[in-house]
Amino acid sequence: MESMKYFEAISKIPRASFKEEALSNYLKKFAEDRNLKFIQDDMFNIIIFKEASKGYEDAPTVLLPYHIDMVAEKNKDSNHDFDKDPLTLITKDGVLWADNTTLGADSGVGVAYMMALLDDKDASHPALECVFTVQEETGLTGAANLDTSMLESTLCVGLDSSGDTETCVSTSGGVSGALKTNVNYDTGDYKTVSVAIRGLLGGHSGGEIDQERANANKIAGIILHMGLDKFDDLRLVDIDGGLKVNAITRENDFTVAVNDQEGFLAFLDELLGEMKVQYKFTD
Repeated sequence: MESMKYFEAISKIPRASFKEEALSNYLKKFAEDRNLKFIQDDMFNIIIFKEASKGYEDAPTVLLPYHIDMVAEKNKDSNHDFDKDPLTLITKDGVLWADNTTLGADSGVGVAYMMALLDDKDASHPALECVFTVQEETGLTGAANLDTSMLESTLCVGLDSSGDTETCVSTSGGVSGALKTNVNYDTGDYKTVSVAIRGLLGGHSGGEIDQERANANKIAGIILHMGLDKFDDLRLVDIDGGLKVNAITRENDFTVAVNDQEGFLAFLDELLGEMKVQYKFTD
């Protein structure tokens, strides 16, 4: 099966969460061109059905589910527009990357695999119900609103799980929270230092959370917390980091006001040395 061909094809179609209409319509046209039955709803969830191949007519129908939206993150120096720009794919040392953006393999791999299976006239398989949902990365909204009354599957193979050699049987879920605090603003003639945290691997909050990779927001918090113990006049001017709640933050920018700039820079250099040791094998 030529799944890579389809991964490259869907990588040309913007598909951030809530912006899945173009890819859903692409899948609709894909089904129409192959005379495959499909159902597309108002949210742009789409189900494509394929009859059993010869010899598998009596086998139980199998459900293949995957979402079509991707986590749309980019490096701060990237001009990529996730609403209209195709992903730029790069192969480096035998590994597939995207140029300064997320790759979208989470969704893309499963979608491409299902498309290849649906397109393969020689594949041996039972009847298939391929379910492509939207807004998975923002809370499984598409799946929650999917009309499942037309599905007849008694078996399911979840493609959004743990890789080629493992099967996912459960999930821990997620928790969201909000923090509100009073902010006291200060004015004065301060010197400032701007800090840019870069070069971290990041990753998915589910798939790579156990690999102890650095989180740029947490590093910024460590710097600020320890800095307050060393510099009485330290003030936070602004801070910005992270784009998605389910991605390990790779970049953070913050500016502090502090009169002892040289002392603060020396403090940063010392802390940087410690962090290079701490994250030597993970980042």
